[in-house]
Amino acid sequence: MWDVLLDALLDSLKIFPFLFLIYIVLEIIESSNCAEKLQKFLSGKAAPVVGAAAGIVPECGFSAMYAKLYENRLIATGTLIAIFISASDEGLIVLLSNGTPIWITLLLIAVKFVYGVAVGYLVNLLFFRREKIGYDGPDICMECGEKPEGWQKKYFLHPLFHSLKILLFVFIVNVAFGALIFYIGEDKISAFLAANLYLQPLAAVLVGLIPNCSASVLLAQSYSLGMISFAALAAGLSANAGIGLALIMKNRAHWKKNLFVLGALLFFSAALGYLLLLFV
Repeated sequence: MWDVLLDALLDSLKIFPFLFLIYIVLEIIESSNCAEKLQKFLSGKAAPVVGAAAGIVPECGFSAMYAKLYENRLIATGTLIAIFISASDEGLIVLLSNGTPIWITLLLIAVKFVYGVAVGYLVNLLFFRREKIGYDGPDICMECGEKPEGWQKKYFLHPLFHSLKILLFVFIVNVAFGALIFYIGEDKISAFLAANLYLQPLAAVLVGLIPNCSASVLLAQSYSLGMISFAALAAGLSANAGIGLALIMKNRAHWKKNLFVLGALLFFSAALGYLLLLFV
């Protein structure tokens, strides 16, 4: 068992430099206020396209921002679903850090982007053609409560903190899978997953619906370890919206629409997974 812990620690430490570098880049992107510039495009005719493109950014906190825009009726329901389906949060970072071939990561992004756009337009067209978009409350503040920060905190401490959080979760996942393989046996686990291939997309979707940023890490790490298929990975990450899903579910005034978003994520994400099983 000590070998399992040591291997998990070494495997986790290997990805830390990549995590840290990527989070520094993300802080630089966020400092340019590009998120605020995107806001005005999220309610036009091209909103699902712009939203799906914005959702690609591997940052779990972005889903919370889009959830707040939706809560304040600045984006349509279809656009929000397009964003959520396209988003992979930290899952992309884990895939890249674990050495997953770049073409697989690009294929995942492309599939989820195109699918998110299609579902977004479908929902906006068929279900919410008369949905009122427009904020009628107090002005939104994208960074309310935040104080100016020094570069040491913004470009070093924040990336370091985020990297360590993801690193800890990756270590836990590595230990869990390492222990599972150690006690059960790799051959038995592989045989079970191969025999239950058609249950993987649905199981991944249920994991993805967990309103926590760690779900995307778990799914990506599971794929990197060969425990789930590409179809299951795409389905699970399409259903995962980080803490954004939790935020919209807190709004009881629009519980019917919120339940629709939840149901749509479950249905369309599972459908994507089973569709990919036919071709991948």
